[in-house]
Amino acid sequence: MGRLNLTIDSCEKNTLNKPCVDASRTLKKQQGFILMSLMVALALISIIAVTYYWRQNMDAKADNAKRLGNQIAEYVSAVQDRMSNDSTLAVGTYQSLAFLKNTTCAGGNQGTANGDYLPCEFSFMRFQNTLMRNDPVTEITDMTSDKRTATIRINHITDKEGNNFVNSPYLGSVAINTAEARMGSDKNALYQGVSVYHYDKDNASITVDVSVTGTNSKWLCIDGCNKMEANLAFDNTKPVNAREIQDVSNIKMNNSGTAVISNANNLQIQSNAQMQSIASNILNSASNNFEATATNQAYVGGNVAKLVGNAQSVVASGSQQVTIDPSQIVFTGTTFTNNVTTTNLNSATTNINSNTTNINKDKGTVYLGNQSGTKGTANVIVNDMVIHSMQDQKLSTLLENANKPYYSGFALSPTRQLYFNVTTGMTGHALITVYGSSTSGMYIYANYLRLSVNGSILRSIQFMITGYMMYQYEFTGSPNTTYTNFDVNIYSSGAPGYKPGMIYVGWSYYPF
Repeated sequence: MGRLNLTIDSCEKNTLNKPCVDASRTLKKQQGFILMSLMVALALISIIAVTYYWRQNMDAKADNAKRLGNQIAEYVSAVQDRMSNDSTLAVGTYQSLAFLKNTTCAGGNQGTANGDYLPCEFSFMRFQNTLMRNDPVTEITDMTSDKRTATIRINHITDKEGNNFVNSPYLGSVAINTAEARMGSDKNALYQGVSVYHYDKDNASITVDVSVTGTNSKWLCIDGCNKMEANLAFDNTKPVNAREIQDVSNIKMNNSGTAVISNANNLQIQSNAQMQSIASNILNSASNNFEATATNQAYVGGNVAKLVGNAQSVVASGSQQVTIDPSQIVFTGTTFTNNVTTTNLNSATTNINSNTTNINKDKGTVYLGNQSGTKGTANVIVNDMVIHSMQDQKLSTLLENANKPYYSGFALSPTRQLYFNVTTGMTGHALITVYGSSTSGMYIYANYLRLSVNGSILRSIQFMITGYMMYQYEFTGSPNTTYTNFDVNIYSSGAPGYKPGMIYVGWSYYPF
């Protein structure tokens, strides 16, 4: 099948006698114009998108800078808080947040302060990859004057350009404006002072000069430059420990009449060291009891010191007591001691009545009665006395036993054993003498002179078959005590059927 080619010449159909236009050329021109318009539109959209992204990014950075300003304000508030309320804060430079955090904070958040000036989790870490390189640095310069001062430095608020950090005056101004507006914390009070912010635009650095009044009181709202014009009154419905005035150095009153410190219930004035009451006259009175006590010493002195009781006066220490009433003075206790050189007790009659009376029990010399040295002159009368060095014997017994006679006994054969009793003297001793003799007899080998008591041999001495023996034995017992069943005997030994000869034995003793 053949192909039909149809060519229409537009100019041949032109019946209006207008200039002939080439349609293909016109279409090409229109296509070029549309392409140009599209390229311009794309360029405008790109510029708008970039501008929007940049603005969004700057707004995000500004919001982050505001958050930094809030935390700077909270940090400054915490520094003011501790300077105002902690007089132990030392002068120096503090480069970390630890001095504003409590020692009770856990782990890496543990601080060195005894209070919660900053929360344990408070940190600038979130800003240290964007806006700042280090935590603020605080230099405490004065904690002793009426105005305590410090300087806080936040160096170089930065922005990130590529991989580099550069100073950002704009973000720094956002941060300082937010901090100055005190938007950071509802705790951000003035604390009797002021904080002045300074901004170095070239370095994007913030400096804060802090000045607070040197007072730690929570209820006091002035720094001392003005005077109170009304009473200081507390709400008495609050607990007693919420209505205290603490750490006051002095209270100076100015009352033309009588200044009064009073309480409806008990009142206590306490000092851990010395407390002095100084006045031209001091009058203490009590409608019931008046008591003054001291753990160590209680001292009352003066030109004339009086302790007066209308019915009775008592001075006591432990179990020692002196009671004075209008009729008598009574000493009660175990010991009366006066360490002065001489004590004089002069009266017509002095009565000392006690279960036990010790006079120089462990030391010194006791002199009783007339000390003239004249024989026969005496004015000390005693019923009896016990001599401790003589085994607690009575003096009357010692004197009685001092004149005891010499005791003795004798027996002749056929008695070979003689019994007797011994009474010791004032020292508990007795010197016993025994003797005896025996003649020879059948089958006798030996004779012994024995002294025994209760069957126990005290001493036994052999002597000649035909002979005589005598010896002494010192017996020791208790003073002035009688001991029974002593015996002296001659014992003879020999062959079976032996028979002793003539025998005699004897004894004597002297008690001492």
